[in-house]
Amino acid sequence: MESNNKHSTTYLEFEDNTLLIELLGVQESNMKLLEKEIPVIITTRGNQVVIQGEEENTRLAGHTLASLYLRLQEGKQVDCQRHWIYYFYRERHGASPFGITDREGL
Repeated sequence: MESNNKHSTTYLEFEDNTLLIELLGVQESNMKLLEKEIPVIITTRGNQVVIQGEEENTRLAGHTLASLYLRLQEGKQVDCQRHWIYYFYRERHGASPFGITDREGL
């Protein structure tokens, strides 16, 4: 079966390497979680992040990372494993995975 989705590559560059390290997580654990939830391939080099996959997935992953980074810039906590990645994943699927609700800190 052939897919109608186009392959896409999204490039992001982040100013603050300290915030980027926090965004990526220990041994890039947050990126691995995002790759698991949204079928994309994420690679990093310095302050650059490259996202590859189907067009809609790369858009969603890029939006997720940019939004999480903005939250870090505002001095807010980001708990990727529990809430924020799932919040943006929910945008695509219209449901909260794993029973997470807005009242639990989103």
